[in-house]
Amino acid sequence: MERVIIFFTLCFSVPCTAKAECNSNHRIAHFFGMRQESDKLLFKVHTTVPYRAMWWVSADVDYTPDENVGITYIELLDQTNSKGGCGEIISGGINKDHVKIKLQSQ
Repeated sequence: MERVIIFFTLCFSVPCTAKAECNSNHRIAHFFGMRQESDKLLFKVHTTVPYRAMWWVSADVDYTPDENVGITYIELLDQTNSKGGCGEIISGGINKDHVKIKLQSQ
């Protein structure tokens, strides 16, 4: 089985204050698994969700490869100076052959 990494960036265009911050250090980044030199990037997505006044927004992102590979590393990064959002794995993930991630604004 090949080693792969998955990379997601979060860019929610919503300055909502209705939801608590994702973590206390104001840096929204989540890392799952362990990155190794032999890993190769198979999937990268930059998700943008339109603004909705006075509400937070969310989006689900799915990745299922065409070939039999195991996911070894996942990065979720906020690309909007910690005003974007956070994410969580809701199915699959590390050592699986697919991943579904829920991204949510803060």
